[in-house]
Amino acid sequence: MSSTSNTLPLRARLTRILTPSPEETGQPVGLRQRMAYSGRIRRVEFLPMGLTVLFVPLLVGARDWADVLSWQTVAAAVLVVLGIQIGNMVNCLADRWEDQEYKPGQSDAVRNLGVPNVIRQIVGTGVVIAAVATWLVLSSRHVDLLLIGLLGGLLGVQYSLPPLHLKSRGIWQIPTLFAVLLFVPGLGILRAASRPWDWAAVVELAGYALAMTGVIVVNAAEDLPEDEKYGIRTFVVALGLSRALTAALGFVVAGAVIVVATVTARTGMTWGFLPFGLAAAVAAGYLWRLRAVTGGLPRDAAVTALRPAARAVPAVLAVLGWGTVVLALFVLADW
Repeated sequence: MSSTSNTLPLRARLTRILTPSPEETGQPVGLRQRMAYSGRIRRVEFLPMGLTVLFVPLLVGARDWADVLSWQTVAAAVLVVLGIQIGNMVNCLADRWEDQEYKPGQSDAVRNLGVPNVIRQIVGTGVVIAAVATWLVLSSRHVDLLLIGLLGGLLGVQYSLPPLHLKSRGIWQIPTLFAVLLFVPGLGILRAASRPWDWAAVVELAGYALAMTGVIVVNAAEDLPEDEKYGIRTFVVALGLSRALTAALGFVVAGAVIVVATVTARTGMTWGFLPFGLAAAVAAGYLWRLRAVTGGLPRDAAVTALRPAARAVPAVLAVLGWGTVVLALFVLADW
């Protein structure tokens, strides 16, 4: 039974997620192991990608180097990193039954830390976010940052939890991932600076977020059997593996085109297109290869062929994200 099964009332679903069952009592562990488990539920392997969520909007929105270094920037960076971590922790907590079969490391981390401990970490992180966000709003005098933060927080929590459980809303999973992991945090970075909205920077941010979302789809693709088993209707379940990977490739190509077109319209040609083009080619080639490897195979065989390659998702995201950062650096330096 899914942790968010629609056959249960809302209160029962939430209670099941937030309350440890008797078999979920893990072995006592030392401080070092607790720290390792805490890193695991935060999905620290995605931190290199997460840092690009900070640097891309920061650099595309900057008009000179003075815009890059400020206390508002530091505060926004803290909010982005901690916000992504909260979403990951909530996801590990809510999906710990589904993860037990194919991603036991995350499920074991929740069990050995203990559900109450994970909840305390989520709440504690939320308190820090609230304090930093309050200071940022007051110092920048941009009240609309509250709306951006509330939207990101709501989508992040409701991605994994009922009543919305946006992860299980078919094609709507994609705009949710696009918004909560990349676009909304990026808007927060853009708005944290003491300058008016730069709509060209917003469009460029959207292109970056769309391309990155295409790679993230592979994470949902490798979970196809257990998502079907537990009644979680992800984007991949709704479309099927082949069509989902084709759409993901389209996201990468479309996002890269948007970035190049926006930069060209704003500043003209730049040498930064070379590293960015190489990074986009790596990401597109990765998805093309996955389509080739899994094409024509039965579902189970296709997922078996996909899973080894899916381990490269954090690396591919880092390449694409940092390729975009390098492009933004070239533009800012007027190279």
